[in-house]
Amino acid sequence: RSTIGRNRFSDVDLIEAGASDHLGQGILHADLLSGSTSSLNNGATFEQRHFGVAPRSIPISLVSIDSLRSKDNRIDFMKIDVEGYEAAALRGAEKSISSDQPVVFIECDHPKHACLDFLESAGYKIVDADRLSAHCSNGSNNFFCFPLHCAESIDTVLALARS
Repeated sequence: RSTIGRNRFSDVDLIEAGASDHLGQGILHADLLSGSTSSLNNGATFEQRHFGVAPRSIPISLVSIDSLRSKDNRIDFMKIDVEGYEAAALRGAEKSISSDQPVVFIECDHPKHACLDFLESAGYKIVDADRLSAHCSNGSNNFFCFPLHCAESIDTVLALARS
C-alpha cells in the first residue's frame, strides 16, 4: 500500500494474498525485524536462522496467478520472490506461463532448484542475473528466465546490461 501511495500509482490492483498453487488459506511466517523475508514456506525464516527471532504467524488468503489472470490481459513479465515457495507459486501460474510465455525473474536458492527445472521444461532459457551470464553459477540466487521466442536476444541483452 505504501509503495502504491508513495508512487501515486493509479492503475495498480493490490491483491492481499499469497501466490500459491491452490486457493484457500495459508500461514505467512512474517519476519518481525525487516518484514522482507516473510514466507509461506514452513522452514525457518531468515531472521529465525540468523538472529533467533521467531516469526509471527499471520493467516492469509492464497490465490494462484492463473486464477487472477483474465483472458484479456496477457502477462509479459513475472517477478517471483517468495522465499522458498517458488515451486508452488509457479505451479499456480502454469497455464499463464504456457499461454503467455512471459519473461520471468525469479529469486531461488541455486541453479539446480526444482523451480528452474520447471521453467526449463516449459521451454525457458535460464540466465544468471547475479553475474549477467548465460551460464548459471551455484552461488547465484537471481535468475532471468527467457521463453524460446526471446532466446536469440539473450546475448544482446546481457551485453547491454554489462555495459
